[in-house]
Parts: sequence; C-alpha cells; structure tokens
Amino acid sequence: MKTLYIIIISIIVTYSPLAAQDYWQQEVDYKINVALNDSLHTLDADIEIVYTNNSPDELSFIYFHLWPNAYKTETTALCEQMLMQGNTDLYMATEEERGNISEIDFKGDNKTLKWEFDPENIDIAKVFLNKPLKSGDKITITTPFKVKIPSSDFSRLGHSKQSYQITQWYPKPAVYDAKGWHQMPYLNTGEFYSEYGTYDVAITLPKNYILGATGDMVNGEKENQWLDSISEQTKLIESFDDDDLDFPASSKETKTLVFHQEKVHDFAWFADKRYHVLREEIELENGHKVLMQAMFTNQEADIWMQSLKYLEQATRFYSDFVGNYPYNHVTAVQGALSAGAGMEYPNITIIGISGDKYILEETIMHEVGHNWFYGLLGFNEREHPWMDEGINSFVQNMYMAKYHSDLAISELYFGSNTDIMRLNEIDEMYINYISNRVIASYNLDQACGLHSAKYTEANYGVSVYQKTSMVMDYLQLYLGKEEFSRIFKGFYEQWKYKHPQPDDFVAYFEKESGKDLSWFIDGLINSKDRVDYKISSVDTQGDSTIVTIKNKGKIYAPVYINAVDDGGVSITKKWVDGFDGKKQIALPKGEYHNIKINSGYSFMDYNPGNNHYQKDKLLPKSKKLKFKFITTLPKADEQYIYYTPVLGWNNYNKFMLGFAIFNHSLMEKKWEYELMPLYSFKQQTINGSFGLHRNLYFHKGVQRLSIGVVGKKYEYNTYNGDGKDLSYLKISPEITAYFAGKLFDGGSSGFSPPFYMSSIGGKQDYMYDYTYLDRSQQGGAIAHQMTPTDGGFYLPSAIGRSRNMILAANLRTPIPFINVVKLYGNLGYTFGNKYGRYDNKAMAEAGVLLTFFNRTFEVYFPLLWTQNFQDVMDLRPDYKYSDNIRFTLRMDLMDPFKYKKEFNL
Repeated sequence: MKTLYIIIISIIVTYSPLAAQDYWQQEVDYKINVALNDSLHTLDADIEIVYTNNSPDELSFIYFHLWPNAYKTETTALCEQMLMQGNTDLYMATEEERGNISEIDFKGDNKTLKWEFDPENIDIAKVFLNKPLKSGDKITITTPFKVKIPSSDFSRLGHSKQSYQITQWYPKPAVYDAKGWHQMPYLNTGEFYSEYGTYDVAITLPKNYILGATGDMVNGEKENQWLDSISEQTKLIESFDDDDLDFPASSKETKTLVFHQEKVHDFAWFADKRYHVLREEIELENGHKVLMQAMFTNQEADIWMQSLKYLEQATRFYSDFVGNYPYNHVTAVQGALSAGAGMEYPNITIIGISGDKYILEETIMHEVGHNWFYGLLGFNEREHPWMDEGINSFVQNMYMAKYHSDLAISELYFGSNTDIMRLNEIDEMYINYISNRVIASYNLDQACGLHSAKYTEANYGVSVYQKTSMVMDYLQLYLGKEEFSRIFKGFYEQWKYKHPQPDDFVAYFEKESGKDLSWFIDGLINSKDRVDYKISSVDTQGDSTIVTIKNKGKIYAPVYINAVDDGGVSITKKWVDGFDGKKQIALPKGEYHNIKINSGYSFMDYNPGNNHYQKDKLLPKSKKLKFKFITTLPKADEQYIYYTPVLGWNNYNKFMLGFAIFNHSLMEKKWEYELMPLYSFKQQTINGSFGLHRNLYFHKGVQRLSIGVVGKKYEYNTYNGDGKDLSYLKISPEITAYFAGKLFDGGSSGFSPPFYMSSIGGKQDYMYDYTYLDRSQQGGAIAHQMTPTDGGFYLPSAIGRSRNMILAANLRTPIPFINVVKLYGNLGYTFGNKYGRYDNKAMAEAGVLLTFFNRTFEVYFPLLWTQNFQDVMDLRPDYKYSDNIRFTLRMDLMDPFKYKKEFNL
C-alpha cells in the first residue's frame, strides 16, 4: 500500500503544473563593428553573436530577424500593414528611398552555415546549424552585413538627410522560449520580443556628429568632455532660430565610439551634427548615479530646454513606483519618427515633434517608462501589447496625477482654462474612459489582451493603451494602493531581466494578494465584455439600509459602494466581490443622500447613469436634464438635449433659417433623434428634416443594426405644364446594417432606369437621398453638381443605363507630393438594355480630379474617353469641353448626424 501511495504521489508531482520545469531563457551576446557612410546613407558592419542554449532542447536551426528588409519591397509585411491603414508611402517609394540589409554570410564557429529566407517574409531568415546545439552549449555566429538606410518617412529605422535613426538594424536571433520560436516580421503596429544579453558596439562616423546610443561609452573621456562643453554652451542660449535646420558639412576625420551594456535586449543609436546637448547627473534614493542626457535641434528647442527636468522626474518616479533604475544613463533624442510620437530603446528614447511642452513631457516620461515595461521586464510586445503599453500607460497616469493634478485637460493641451465641452473639469483618466466608451458605444471595441496584429489602428491606441490603464487602476483600487504597490514592486524584482507572460503576472498577484483575479484577466483583459452593474432598489430594514444591485454584464468584477451625505462626504464605503444576477448588500442605517456604486472612470461601468440612488428625490434614479449648445462631454448623472442654430440655402428655397435639436453625441445611444425645421423666406414655408433611430448591437456577424424613420421637405422647380414650383416630402423607413464595414442597401423606381453608369445629378436623384444646389439642373455652373453613385463615371451622359445590371470599376491614384491632385480611371459595362444604340457597350474614361476637405468637394476634368461617349457628344451642336467638367459637393457628408452613423474604425 505504501508503494502505491508513493507511485500516486510521484504521478501527481510529475504532471502537476507546480512541477513544471524551472524558468529558463536564452542568452545572446553581441559584438558589432559598424561604420556610417553619410554620403550613401549606408552602414558597413560585421557582427559576432555568442548564442547560449539554456533551453532543455537541442536546436538544429536559429531564426534570425533581418528587419531592414522590411523596407525593401512593396510586398513586405510592413508595407502591407501600412496599406491596410491607408498609408501608401512605402508602397509608392522610390528605390532610393527604400532600405535593405545585404552581404550576409553566416558562419558558425568559423564554418559556413546554410540559410534561407522565410517563404513569406524576406525580413526573417532561417539559419541551419552544422550540428545540433545541445542544452547548455554555445555557438559563435558571425557575418558581415550592409544596411541601406531607408527614408525616415516610413517607420523607425531611417534617415532624414544626415539625421540618422539607427534602430532594428542588425541581424538578431528570434526568441526561443517554452512556447517555441517567436520569429516575426517587422511592423509599425506591433513591437518586439528579443533575448537578453551583452552588447559591445563600435560605431565609426564623421567626427562632428553628436551620437546618442544604448550603453556606456568605453574609454570615452575625450568625447564626454566635448559633450559636456556643448551642454554648457546650450544652457547659455537664450533663444533659438527654429528655421535654422541646415546641416553643417561632415568632417573629413572620423571617430570610433565604443559602447558596452549588459542585461538588455536591443541596441539603438542616433546621430546628428546639429544637436544641442544637455547633461546632468542625478543620484537615486538607493545611491545609484544616473546621467541624464537630452539631444535636440533648433526645432522646438525652447521646450526641450526643460527636457532634463522631465527625464529626472520620470526616472525618479518609475524607480519609486516600480523599482530602481539599474543602468547608468537615460537619454532622450529628438529625431524624425513616423511610427508614433516616441519610441523606446534600452537607455535611450527618440521623440518626434511635440508642439507643446506638456506633450513633450508626457512623451518623454512615457518612453522613459518603457525602460521598465519592455526593457527590464521583457514582455512579448507583439503578442501581448497590453503588458508593456497598457501597464506603462497606467503608470504614466499616476505620474501625471502626481505632477499635474492641478491642471485640467484644457490647460495641459490647449493652454487655457476653457469651459468648452467641460474641458476644464476633466483629467486624463476621463479621456481614457470616454475614448473607450465612444468606440464601445458603436460595438467596435476590442479586448485588451489580443495579439497586436488583430487590432484596428484606432483600437490599438484605445484598447491597448487607454483601456488597459483603466483596468490596472481598477485592480489598484480593489487591492488598495499600498498592497498593490507591494505586489507590483515584488513582481518587478522577481521578473526583471526576464520574459514574464500574462499568466506569470496574474499568478504572482493572486499568490501575493490571496484573491481570485479571474475577473481581471479573463474578463477585463481577454474579453470585450463590459462591467455593467446597476442599483435596482434601496430599502430600510431595521437598523440596515439594503442596497439591491443587479449585474447586467458578463464580468463578475468587484463592486465599490460609496454612500455619501448631502455634502458629498462619504459615510460608508465598501467593496463587494463580483457576482452574477442580483445581490443585496446591507449597509449601516444612516442619513444617506446619495448611494453610488463604481462611481469613477476607472471602474469602466458601461452605463454609469444607473449607478446612483438619491434617497431624498421623488425619482431617486433619475438623471438631471441639461440643454447644451451643440455637444458636451457627458457626466454620469446627467442626460442632454443639444441645440444649435442652422442656416440653409438652395436655388429654390433660397435663404433658410432654423434650428436643430437632437440627442446625438460622440457616443451612440440606443435611441437617437434629430429635428431640424428651416423657414424659407422666399417660399414662406417650413422645410427641414427629422429622424428617429433605434440602434441594436450584436456580438457576432452583424456588428450593429440601425432601424428608424427619416424625413425631409424642400421645394424644387420642374417642368410640369402649369409653371408652378413643386415641393417634395420624403418620409421613409430606414434600415442600415453594418457588416465589417460593408453597407447593404436597396431602392428602385418604376419609371426611370434603376442603374446609371454616370454619377447622378439632381434630376436622377429620384429617391431625394442627396442635397443639390440646383436639383432641376436648369443651367449655370451649379447644374454641374453630381453625386458619385451606381457606376461612378464622371462624364455626364445618357449612355450606360440599365434595368438589369451594370458592372463598373473605379480607380484613383495620388500624384506623389501633391495631395489634392489625383488621377482617375473608370471602366464599365452594361447588360440587358433597351434604351438606345449607345447602351449595350463597354465604356471607359480617365482624367484628373482635385479633391478637398476629405472628398467633400471634388472637381473632375476628363481627359480620355471611349468612342461611345464621343458619339453622344457629337450629336450636340453646342457641345464644348467645359460641359464635361463636373463637381461634387457632398453636403450629406457635412451632415453630422449622417457622418456619425457612418463612423467606422
């Protein structure tokens, strides 16, 4: 029996998660020699990598990242991502602007290694080892390499003339961990994951360049003296010439600077001959001395003069809030940057153009903070971006609360204490809350814990940065600031210089707090479900006040109850663990004026309007009704009716004056309405429009469904035999379904052909869907207004009509460096027509267009067209080229109600 027990216990221990193998990670040490050619914008380099296999596995190959190749062609993952985000810069780039890495010749322990590009990504290589690398063994891999530095207009690696941002520039092994290989193409949206090691890098460049880099300068006494002298000179400058950004000639002499840094997982450097320099040394609470450095040009130099203050505040704050900074310098450099406002690397960060001292401060401190969240805690940024960007944004909010709690958003970013839209009342946490609420109101939000490649561009900012920061603050409030701080610092000490995963983070917090945090990781991080509690009722029973709370959501997050007196002073405060359904909470009997649950933006309650109960009111759960001009940022206990005066004009009603009342705001509501009466002084009639919509939301398939009724009334002229003006009144049901951005709609007429190859004018708009300056098209320039629908051709012509079917393709392409001018081409074919000899044919046109105000106003100049168009033109004896010039004035796109309904991310 004893033997049986031993066997059972052995099996349990063997297969228990607690008996999993000890944590391990690979070590990769680098020696790099690199020379900058600032005439050709190239790097000539060689690299020696000592790869230590600390895994329990034998490795027969190693994946390498060759990320400069991300800039090589228009088919790379980077280029494809940029195209998906509407950025064609890299796709349209010239060969001179592109970049690459070449002259690779991998050798392992001095023997040639076979290697190949990844079949999908030319910035990933698979290097085959001549013999398996056993657990505990090392291999030395060497190769020369040459980098053609791309333009800085695309992403992080680049140059702007002779200003250099050298990042993600060398052959780098991918991470191999307990989950296997993590090879990944370079992207803008979606950052990195690399192995820790030691870097020794020698950089050769013209002598008059100022260089900022990862690591400590080795034997750099002379260079440091030069930088100190520039720093002293910079401090004496009273004003800077923002327009003086010329580059001095490069020195004929070169210098070689050597940098050494241990326990980091990347190396970046930045060089510019125009830099001003500021340097100061500080001492942290633990006695460790850290050099603060700032390097910047004349551009925005006035606000950069305070950059050492921001560097020091950030370094001290993170050291106190998270754990002590272990490296010897913190550097911020100004430079060209196309992927965000700033970008972090070990010891050093690059900052783009800020425009404001507070934005510069916030960007510097955020990027300095990444020395902890990505640098010292080596999260997998590509797979778990919430762990570095989200947690760092949470600490950033704590920093801003400490140093700028007395300043509202209006003062921080607009320079005045304006009360417009309540900007003088809100802080950064409210901005986080409202950004997430707006996207969630359209059912377009995403979970915090997704892979970076799965986010829309907007959600990468809102869900990863802002929403995660609120989730972290929720956790801090629940645990209490002191307890949270103890656990947070302990996690840092246990996991610094390692690669913690989400499970490691949650397991540590659960172990230390003794609490179940499934609501945190499964609910708020890994799902897009919402926290949504409401107060159902408040009753008095004996010596207790019974608060009945209902969970309307799917997340069982803890609930915070705060009962206050008529002065707003808390009488009773209490945390209640999360629950499903309803729960009754007993509070001591008291003179409560208002009982609130989850009152605060960090609680992320989806419907905070039902989170209060005012005992002394006839309708204790009601919200205050407020009338506001145009819009405002909402409060939880208020509901709004918005108003604005309206002016209108068309060729028939002439000048119209009226007003609009509506409940639309940035956040979509279940019920939305608008009423816009307009008085025509010429016709002496009431015109205008109205709408009422019910918005429905779904988790799968259709994202949202809008059902409603819309109506509008205006006059127009037409030839009808008695010479009278007519008016139209359109009242119609409206159903709009959104399927991943595609709109399905329908409509037809029994009298006119339902499909036109040409875009329609006022006469053809038989459904009165669009607004025209001259609906009857009776002549003059305004009669050339049209709306691109159906076939989308711009030439005005009767050909190309069909009751059966038309096919059309519409193409437009920008002209480099001229944003308002584009080339266009349209192809089409009609089927099954009985409207004349010109219809059953293929047709095409091409020309030039001018576009303004995000395509609201465009003018089209056709240059080429097929013969069937010309045949129709030849039938008109008075034909002239100007008849073909048409324009669109999409006043429907200027309608804020319609624009909001078409909101997409």
